[in-house]
Amino acid sequence: MKIRQLYAYELRPAAALVMETYSRMEQPYVANPKEIEDFKRYADEDHLWVESCKNKLFLFGAFDDNDQMCAVGAIDAAGAVTLLYAGLNFQHRGLEAEVLREMEEFATVGRSIAREEIKIPEKWMQYTATAGAPEQSSVTGQQTAPGQQSSVT
Repeated sequence: MKIRQLYAYELRPAAALVMETYSRMEQPYVANPKEIEDFKRYADEDHLWVESCKNKLFLFGAFDDNDQMCAVGAIDAAGAVTLLYAGLNFQHRGLEAEVLREMEEFATVGRSIAREEIKIPEKWMQYTATAGAPEQSSVTGQQTAPGQQSSVT
């Protein structure tokens, strides 16, 4: 499995993977139509392109041995994780944790963001527990209310 920052030509398949996963796994449980529309606008290929060109958003992908994109993650310039999705055929394999770890490394080393400033939405906190051996884990274990963001230290 290879995890790396995405190239511009990979934004279309990345957006498609995110939208397919979201529409099947999350959208049915979202009651607010505006929230769904906001997410679709955010995860749109054109929006991802503009934000990445401005260095406001950094997208990562996990690829299998055949270079098929399996998972997508995004972290913004301030260190907030905004996307983290594994394709439907690639879930429950720890890919989200690996992508999250790569984004954390990028933020701390490449962007000089302190680990405690990295923000992970509650819905993705489950992946931080498997992001490494206990001695390597950077998770605080703090619980937050739904919709709040948790910080990693």
